[in-house]
Amino acid sequence: MGVKYVLGNWNMKSTLAPARELLAALTGQLPGLSDVEVGIAPPAVLLMPMCKALHGTPIELGAQNVYCERS
Repeated sequence: MGVKYVLGNWNMKSTLAPARELLAALTGQLPGLSDVEVGIAPPAVLLMPMCKALHGTPIELGAQNVYCERS
């Protein structure tokens, strides 16, 4: 069987502080996983700070387009 992928689309994490909190919680859960590729897709305005925050982690970075709700 091939590699399994888990990618989270963070539509509702539109500010940096909640995104960092979620990333810290996610990173803490990864050591128990094996044979799974994990990624996040934050809003476009958070791509650069999340790219920097992911440095040195096994988490991949993706991007999303837009979402019609405010939060």
